[in-house]
Amino acid sequence: MKHRRNQKEIRRDRQSHYAGLANDNPDAKAGDVFRRPAYQAGKLLQEQGKQLEHKSVSEYLAEKYGMGKGRGADGQKAVNPISGTFK
Repeated sequence: MKHRRNQKEIRRDRQSHYAGLANDNPDAKAGDVFRRPAYQAGKLLQEQGKQLEHKSVSEYLAEKYGMGKGRGADGQKAVNPISGTFK
């Protein structure tokens, strides 16, 4: 009783499989997906960049942590970490 196919049978089956694929036409949707431009991330990043608000780092941090107008996050006066004085 034969349990395994030999290498010649495997190679012959593989070649006949690929020959059948070469003669088969792909569907239209697969062709459209294949023709789409690659690496569309650049376009996406450009569009997202246009949507972002343009703020300086200090403006962003002040808004994020509620430190605008010289106040800290807890509502107390903010202290300048370099000089140690109140703003």
